[in-house]
Amino acid sequence: MHGLSMAQNIMQAALTEADKHDGKRIKAISVQIGDPDFDEGDSLQFCLEASAEGTAAEGAQMEVNLVGATARCSNCDLVFGVMDSLPICPSCGDRNPEMVADKELFSITMELD
Repeated sequence: MHGLSMAQNIMQAALTEADKHDGKRIKAISVQIGDPDFDEGDSLQFCLEASAEGTAAEGAQMEVNLVGATARCSNCDLVFGVMDSLPICPSCGDRNPEMVADKELFSITMELD
């Protein structure tokens, strides 16, 4: 049920923003989630499509992307993706990279008509 409640909240936020910008129809919604423990991407996409029925977002292209954090190695300057809680540089093995983008990323973008 977590995916359904999240989808409903996302849809409500998207519809509210579309209304603020005089959008008549939402053509696309893209959600990016950086939580490595979130494993409901397919379920969330299905629930978004279901939540859009009968709204200005009905028929919109829905996309859910699960992304990891990004880190920069302080030793060799490599920027790399991090998918677990113990980031290690894949190039030089340094264990103290600087986090560039946090794992708790959550963003929503949309395209309006």
